[in-house]
Amino acid sequence: MIAVMVQIPLWAVFGPWASACIILAVFLGREIAQHEYKLLRAMGWRYGQHRPRMAWHAGLTGGWSADSLWDIGLPAVVCFVLSLGGTLLGAPGGVL
Repeated sequence: MIAVMVQIPLWAVFGPWASACIILAVFLGREIAQHEYKLLRAMGWRYGQHRPRMAWHAGLTGGWSADSLWDIGLPAVVCFVLSLGGTLLGAPGGVL
């Protein structure tokens, strides 16, 4: 629902496909950040401490669960269907 509420207003500026990509990038970044924090907590890190070193890809390659996949997969499908429908119905593209 949040993806749709943000994607539609962005159509006027970026068009349906670019706005879908922007929204999905935000959702994916949020999921990766959540995975990084899960891994840091598993390493014993607590808020207020200096963050230990970890690989740059740790949040992307570890910690994915079915819930995480639903959190990015469902908005991806909804944004794709919405963009496809907007394109087929002749929604105007963005100004950029």
